[in-house]
Amino acid sequence: MSIPQPWVKFESLPNSGGRFVVSPLSRGMGTTLGNALRRVLLSSLSGYAVTLVKLEGVRHEFSTIPNVVEDVFDVLSNIKSLVFKGIGADPISVKLSTKKKGKLYAKDIKLPMGWELVNPDAYLLEVVEGGSFDAELTIGFGVGYLPADMGAAGREIDAIAVDASFSPILKVNHSVENIRVGKSLDYDSVTLDVWTNGSLLAEDAVREAAALLGGLTVLFESMNEKPQVDATEAESASGDKVRESAMGLTIDDLELSARSSNCLKRAGIDTVAELVEKDIADLIQIKNFGKKSADEINDKLKQYGLSLKGVVS
Repeated sequence: MSIPQPWVKFESLPNSGGRFVVSPLSRGMGTTLGNALRRVLLSSLSGYAVTLVKLEGVRHEFSTIPNVVEDVFDVLSNIKSLVFKGIGADPISVKLSTKKKGKLYAKDIKLPMGWELVNPDAYLLEVVEGGSFDAELTIGFGVGYLPADMGAAGREIDAIAVDASFSPILKVNHSVENIRVGKSLDYDSVTLDVWTNGSLLAEDAVREAAALLGGLTVLFESMNEKPQVDATEAESASGDKVRESAMGLTIDDLELSARSSNCLKRAGIDTVAELVEKDIADLIQIKNFGKKSADEINDKLKQYGLSLKGVVS
């Protein structure tokens, strides 16, 4: 008898779910495949989540929000329930604001083109009569789960870090049963049930998990062969590390002239991270700050692969 070829049967389930049945498999392989896919699905898929929240008039999560029915903990909890579809891996900042009484929902968040809310009707908070509300949310890209204390590095003093769950997977179940092929009962059938948060289709999630798993197992086809590192890629990665480390430097670390240094400090700019976010047009407005100061700062930043925004006129 010829060896039967396994195949995958898929059907959709309610609430962004999918059922995958793989058979026939050699005895024992059902459990092996089911366990491996389940672990990769739950731990290794990427997505988007809110990582930082700035609330006007609030410095920490133990405060109250003026003219808002909910306290800070409730608002943060509601914000953490938001599910996004986005583009790119760079974090973005979005606004949520109102100047009148009423309830705010996820759909009231102003998203840039290419971004979408999976749950636009999610309730966030209620503003009372005569009140207003203004918030800025930072949406990040990542894998798995990021605790708030790990996402707080380099944040502004009035930004509140929140626990971020990037994974699009809500739940994964798998079961294995013996099946008959011809006269033999020595075959497995594995059923994998997957539910997502709606930001990714269940079938796409399983394809991505299978690709990740396959990319690791294929390594064993070439043993004792160290991968060749592309010189351009290595240089780029090294440059990224230098730029990242420079973000934590203070203005004093740049060893600028007293004139330039004092101008920046008067404007409340204390770190390189704050400096590179400023446009030259804004810096020129600082008293005693001119083209010479801008050129000096750019010369210093160039050592770290950085520069000021805009052009010195």
